[in-house]
Amino acid sequence: MHLYLSKHSPLDSAFATDDGQVMFKVDTEPIKAGTRTSYISCAISNDIPRRAVIGEDIVDTRERFGSLGQIEFNTVASSVIRFQGAQVETKEYFRKDSWGPYGR
Repeated sequence: MHLYLSKHSPLDSAFATDDGQVMFKVDTEPIKAGTRTSYISCAISNDIPRRAVIGEDIVDTRERFGSLGQIEFNTVASSVIRFQGAQVETKEYFRKDSWGPYGR
């Protein structure tokens, strides 16, 4: 499966399949005090009814998304990944082995 971005930046984009069905969305807040958070959402399965009655209105629910996780990008401290109730610092998965700004 190929996914295509709706915008140039993966930090603020929708990820769609060949036929245009959006599978994931990423929304990122502007930087505040050296921290920036990206919210990742995924499309809700088609097994769930597409129409819902809310009050007296019938709402089409084809394009529904649920929260998948978050990434908190920190300038000084280790960034944080939140997924399925767990919180992990990126330094546990990624290690910088040299003196350059990005390691090797």
